[in-house]
Amino acid sequence: MRLKPFLSILLLTLLLGCDTEKESAPVPEPTPTTKTFDFSYRYDPDSPEIKEFELAISQKDGKVLLDTLLATGKDHALKVKSKDAKFDFTTIYFNPALGRYSVATYIQVNKNQWHIDETSKPVVRGATEPATIYYSNMPNDALYHFESKQPGSWVAIWDTDTQTIKYRRLLPNDLVYMWVPGYKKYMFTEVTSAETYVDFSKANVAEVRKFVRPAGVTNLGVTLFGYTKAGDPNSKLLLYFPFLPSKEYDLQFPSTVIEQFDLYIGYTDAGGYFHSYHHIGQTIPTAMDFAATSDFTVIKSEIDDFQIQIGKDKPDRYFTFWQAEQDALRAQWYIYFPTDDTALKPKTFLENLKTKSLAGKDLSLFRPKNVYSEKALTSSVSGASQSRFITKTFK
Repeated sequence: MRLKPFLSILLLTLLLGCDTEKESAPVPEPTPTTKTFDFSYRYDPDSPEIKEFELAISQKDGKVLLDTLLATGKDHALKVKSKDAKFDFTTIYFNPALGRYSVATYIQVNKNQWHIDETSKPVVRGATEPATIYYSNMPNDALYHFESKQPGSWVAIWDTDTQTIKYRRLLPNDLVYMWVPGYKKYMFTEVTSAETYVDFSKANVAEVRKFVRPAGVTNLGVTLFGYTKAGDPNSKLLLYFPFLPSKEYDLQFPSTVIEQFDLYIGYTDAGGYFHSYHHIGQTIPTAMDFAATSDFTVIKSEIDDFQIQIGKDKPDRYFTFWQAEQDALRAQWYIYFPTDDTALKPKTFLENLKTKSLAGKDLSLFRPKNVYSEKALTSSVSGASQSRFITKTFK
C-alpha cells in the first residue's frame, strides 16, 4: 500500500514527460506543391520595324520555365508550372534601325498581366497663324523667357521701350507667358488676334523659393512646368529654368493662372550620386525632403559580380543599366530588382537562359553605366505627390 503513492507520482511524471516531448517535437514545414501560373504578356516597342521579341521566364534557382518568340503588339496568354511564387522575366528584341539588342530583366516578380508600352505618343499640334505681340515698357537690360501653349520658333525685335515678338499663335485662342527673371516679373497674356498690345508695367511679381539643402550638395538645378488646366498636357508651359542663376533664390514662379505645378530639382551629393526630386501639386512647397546621401551604395559592379548595399532610407525599388558597344555586340540591358535582392551575377544569369536572340554573343562585353533607385515621398503639401530618383553613374 505504501508503494501506491510513489507509483502514482511516477506514472504521472512519465505521462507529463511524454506530453512535453510531443509538444517540443518540430513541426515539419509543408512541402511546396507545383502550381500552374497563368499570365498575359504584351510588348509594344518604340519602333514598328520590331516585329517579334523573345520572352524567357526562369526560377530563382536558374531553371528556365519558358523561352519563346512572340509577336509584338499582340496579347499572348501563357502559362508556366513551378513550385515558386515569383519569377524572373527577361525580354529581348533586336532593333534593325539601330543595329542594337534591347534586353530587360525583372527579378522575382509575381505579376499576371504584363503590358510594356515603349511607343511614343504623337504630339497633337493645332492650327496656327502668324502673330505679333508688342510688349511696351519692357526692361531692355534684362534676359527674358517667352513661351506659348504650342512651343515653336519666334523672333524678337527691340525698338525703344517695346519688345516685339513674332511667332505663330495657336488658333482660335492662345496663351503666352513672358518672364523677366532679373526683375522677378511675369505676365500671362491671352492672344485672340494677329496683333496684341501688352503693357509690361502691369506685370506681376514672381514668388521665389530658396530651399535648404544638405551639406556638400553641388550643382543644384531647378526646372518648373505648369498646367493652366490640371492634367491637360496641351496646357503645359515651361515656367522656370536656371538660365540666370542667383544666390538669392533657387526658383521663381507665377502665383496666378497655373492650376498645377510640375517641379524637378536635381543635385549631386558629397558622394557623387545624383539626386532628382519630382513634385506635382497645386502649390510649390517651401521645403523639400532632400537626402544628404544616397539610399544605396554600389559595392561591386563587375559583369559577373554586382552587389549593392541598401541604406536605412530604403527605396521602393532599384534598377541597373548595362551597355555593350562593340562590333561583336551592341546592346543595352536594364535589370529591375526588388530591394531585398542586392546581388546578382549578370553574365551567368543571362548565359544560363540560353536565349535564341543572344546565342553565340560575348556577354562579357556588357559594362555598367548606371544604377538607379526610386522612392515615393510624403509631400508637405496637401494633395501633392513627390518622388525621388538617385543615380550612380560609372565612367
